[in-house]
Amino acid sequence: MSELQRRLSNASAVRVLYLGMFGQLSLIPLQLLLEAGVDVCGVVVPVMTTAADHTPLTELRPPPVVSELPLLNRYVEQTVVQLAWAHNIPVYEVSRFTAAETLATLAALRPTVGCVSCFSKRLPTRFLALVPDGFLNMHPSLLPAYRGPAPLFWVLREGQRRNGVTVHMMEAQLDHGDIVGQNSFALADGLSSEELEQQHATAGGRLLVQAIEQLKHGRLQGRPQGEGGTYYSWPRGADFQLERQWSARRVFNFMRGTAEW
Repeated sequence: MSELQRRLSNASAVRVLYLGMFGQLSLIPLQLLLEAGVDVCGVVVPVMTTAADHTPLTELRPPPVVSELPLLNRYVEQTVVQLAWAHNIPVYEVSRFTAAETLATLAALRPTVGCVSCFSKRLPTRFLALVPDGFLNMHPSLLPAYRGPAPLFWVLREGQRRNGVTVHMMEAQLDHGDIVGQNSFALADGLSSEELEQQHATAGGRLLVQAIEQLKHGRLQGRPQGEGGTYYSWPRGADFQLERQWSARRVFNFMRGTAEW
């Protein structure tokens, strides 16, 4: 019996702890999970500053009157935070993922599985053990290709005409773990960064919903990623330079897709 199968012995009552950030790659999958009636018991976002005096986690609560300072409040625009507030889901900003306070507070939500989509922090093994059925991660590439923090940039950089999304079980090694869902699709010419994120977030969110439904019924199955694969780090300034040998189409698609970076 595989590790994944062992996790499914009591999976009918699924409660999701959702981890995301403030863009479409996090927002759309959460929307799709909620629209599908998935029980999301909590939302976690990372601390966005590096101040040393952060508490391990802070519960984020809606401002009394959001409209008073719309330009100064990052939660006025639709994000996972605002969406969670609208559904009365508790939201926590976490800085230390293995702190006793963090683990105890999130465990009290009684999550059975985690869903992650576009999260900037690497999750330690101790945190991954928080939920009995493990963490599902939505990655916007066809794993094992384009592992790393910015796969869409490198897909454009290399002039790929197709890409896809993968949902996999998370483990200690970044972007590794059994694949439970994958979908490939063509990339239209001239897509903006926002359009690319929406396309991948929608496809990935549907895969997450599918995985949760399979988990509920004890039918979630994974397959190994296999050997090989590629890893790309966060792009640097030189990575935005155009190459003379590129076709006009490749230049156009790269410039359109990375213009907002």
